[in-house]
Amino acid sequence: MSYSKILFEKYDTNKDLKLQIDEVEKSLIDLGKSYTKQEIAILIKAFDENDNGALEFEEFDQLCYAVEQIGSMQLEEVLFYRADKDRNGTIDQDEYLDLMIKMKLQYSKEQLLKFAKGICGDDVEIEPEQFKTIVRTIKSATK
Repeated sequence: MSYSKILFEKYDTNKDLKLQIDEVEKSLIDLGKSYTKQEIAILIKAFDENDNGALEFEEFDQLCYAVEQIGSMQLEEVLFYRADKDRNGTIDQDEYLDLMIKMKLQYSKEQLLKFAKGICGDDVEIEPEQFKTIVRTIKSATK
């Protein structure tokens, strides 16, 4: 049994097969990660594929994969690994757009691609540091 499965079963105390914000917070602490409630809400929004406000096991497993890949606790890095569905260490155009649209940003697909291409060039194969730069660029443009 994987460690993420053990954590999921440990914190799914009501056995509804999904983790709510408080349960996710406790499981992340077990992984040695500490985030604010606001950051955890962002993570749930990003990893919650069916938009039910909680994480089922597959979604939680992807979150565990993401937080295990990083040494720091920067939200941008966790989001990068959320987008990296095929777990190859980069995110392609489809993975990037999937995440950005899921986050309900105020930009069109074309604008989001423009942000990415401004950092990566026309071949949108994004590495973690490039993704952090893209997110910072989007944050700056939003202010």
